[in-house]
Amino acid sequence: MKQPTGNSAQDISDFLRWCGGNDAMETWNDWSCEHYTFWGKTLDLEGADLRDADLRGADLLGVHLEGVDLRGADLRDADLFGADLRGADLRKADLSGADLEGTDLRGAHLEGAHLNRTKLKGADVRRTILDTKGTSH
Repeated sequence: MKQPTGNSAQDISDFLRWCGGNDAMETWNDWSCEHYTFWGKTLDLEGADLRDADLRGADLLGVHLEGVDLRGADLRDADLFGADLRGADLRKADLSGADLEGTDLRGAHLEGAHLNRTKLKGADVRRTILDTKGTSH
């Protein structure tokens, strides 16, 4: 598989398949920092299907993840500071220890998500669905 170079919704999943192995996330973090910086362009993964993805420790700082399907994804200790997760499906995702400070979570679905030690300071959680009874905040 050829190394992904575009700015599409499949970049992260294509890249992780391309580099594979135990060092996939470290390789992704190095690649994303080189190609998408806080001061440069924003990686746009809007609408991507990342169900059950292993994104432990991923550097997703400021990434556009609006409407992304992250059901059951492993996002333990991921850096999502300032990311756009509006309307994202995070049901049963593991966000333990993840940094969601300043993240836009409006309308996101978090039913059954693991939020132990998750940093949410300054996150916009309006209309976020937190449980199966439809309670939103």
